[in-house]
Amino acid sequence: DTLRLEGFAVADMALWYRHRVGNGRVLRVQLNADNLFDREYYVRASDRSIVHPGVPRTARVTFGVEF
Repeated sequence: DTLRLEGFAVADMALWYRHRVGNGRVLRVQLNADNLFDREYYVRASDRSIVHPGVPRTARVTFGVEF
């Protein structure tokens, strides 16, 4: 008995802003969003009782300084 998973596509997004503050330093703010449209999908299955879902919509903001 073969288990087949449906094909899927997910949309991810990244936005960032960089600002040079002098002395070679750069400030950076970044927003990342995964599975932007919150689609339900399955990335793999070991058998019918073990099916691994994809990640739901997630977002993260990061701040950084480059020297």
